[in-house]
Amino acid sequence: MNERRRPSKEIILDKNLRLMFQQLWLTLLKSSHQTLTYLKMKGELFDWNCDQVPFDLPALKYLILENTTSEQMVDILQHTPNLRSCHAALKDQLSNHLTNKMFFPKMRKFILLSHFDWSFENFRRLFSMMPHLKILHIFLYVHKEALDDACAWQTLIERYLPQLIQLRLHFIVRYNYQCTYIPKCNLQSFYNDTYWIKRKSMFTVQAHSI
Repeated sequence: MNERRRPSKEIILDKNLRLMFQQLWLTLLKSSHQTLTYLKMKGELFDWNCDQVPFDLPALKYLILENTTSEQMVDILQHTPNLRSCHAALKDQLSNHLTNKMFFPKMRKFILLSHFDWSFENFRRLFSMMPHLKILHIFLYVHKEALDDACAWQTLIERYLPQLIQLRLHFIVRYNYQCTYIPKCNLQSFYNDTYWIKRKSMFTVQAHSI
């Protein structure tokens, strides 16, 4: 009969350290939540959810989220009514149930790094949450096919981000040398479109392979 393996000391220690980090983080957050203006969080250290943050962060203006999920991002954003700038490195797509009735009117700058393929519908829902954005930087890893339709991006910007003055759209094409499939990324439609030509000093679109 197979014996049940006990968790190693390293795993136990890792869990204990994570719990200590979480408790310390919540203690600090509670003690300074009325005056905190800058916050940087890492998802692998703080496996938080909305229930763990039962209070608002009214003074927070600058937020950096590293290696987090879209659910974690929206959970913390709901408690930052005056947030103006957010830099999020996400490890998933935007979850379908997250953006209903969510609205962040004071957000002016948003930087997104995603290691997963997103869809235009994902961006439509994201942009509808932040209608007053002025600066938007997007870094997208491309595993299958890039969102390289210039007309689709123009439609999203005109409909959901009318105040946008700066856009940086960067596709990072990731080749998998173990398979024969080559990710697609063709930026020609941006170079031939009048809308993008007129705004080339403010809206830049680039791609590179790794």
